[in-house]
Amino acid sequence: MLYIAAALYDEAIPFLDRLSMKKNTSFSHFDLFSGKDALLLLTKTGAIRAAAAVASLLTAFPPQKTDLFLSVGTAACPDSETPAGTPFLLQQITDAASGRTFFPELIFRAPFARAALTTVPRILTPEALNCLPARAAEAKSVQCGSLWEAPAAPMLYDMETSGVCEAALPFFSCEQLFFCRAVSDHGVDAHSHSPNDLRALVTECMSRCAKELLPWLTRLHMLRKAPPGLSQEEEDFCTAAIRALRLTVSGAEQLRRLLLYLHLSGSADLEKMYALLEKPLRMPCRAKKEGLSYLELLREEFL
Repeated sequence: MLYIAAALYDEAIPFLDRLSMKKNTSFSHFDLFSGKDALLLLTKTGAIRAAAAVASLLTAFPPQKTDLFLSVGTAACPDSETPAGTPFLLQQITDAASGRTFFPELIFRAPFARAALTTVPRILTPEALNCLPARAAEAKSVQCGSLWEAPAAPMLYDMETSGVCEAALPFFSCEQLFFCRAVSDHGVDAHSHSPNDLRALVTECMSRCAKELLPWLTRLHMLRKAPPGLSQEEEDFCTAAIRALRLTVSGAEQLRRLLLYLHLSGSADLEKMYALLEKPLRMPCRAKKEGLSYLELLREEFL
């Protein structure tokens, strides 16, 4: 099952069309649409309402370990040189009210560039947006068993994502969660566009997201449902690397999924992997943090 959450109907239209989804009248609390092996929820705007909607959906329709969750929508970007419609996958999500920060795990090679996002309580005017950071500060965090280094990525702003993330985390493991935002504006000037023009712009911005994200997620979903087997050589490398890097259960699963993904794409260069891990394979890591840094090195090199 693919769970999709969007704040507004106009953001959801490209996904509803591509997945041939219809209104689900059995779920009376919020607007819900159903398709083949997919559910799409409209949360409305605001982090608190979005969190309540997502928690309600996932309680009523509990996800399985093979399911994926996709949060989609539009966001404002202070960088005026980033065109409207540019899509990003989020690697860092911050709630402005609480200061809490989340780091979604982007294990596999994705169709879009990465960005950071801050959830704010109100729509931002161009003047207000210009006073906010356009790039994310460098940060390091350990979450869900992996070390993330967030580079100076583009910074986006919206009103829902942190609430969606908080509500979804108890129901999914980190690698099941994906957050995609398309740039819709560089601050909203209520006098420059009519409501109908803004709605049409939002739908147009989300069209590219739907076109490229859905096939990618379908492949990942199939991988989770029926993962192919590794070759014996790949199995041997995986076993040796897990032992040498002292990976946790979560880290070992991430390494295995990385190898499965590379196996499917035909780009598993074991010779190069052995070269990158030459030091820990000769002398195993003493600390788990050191092992995670090598796992991140493999990601950076092959994804």
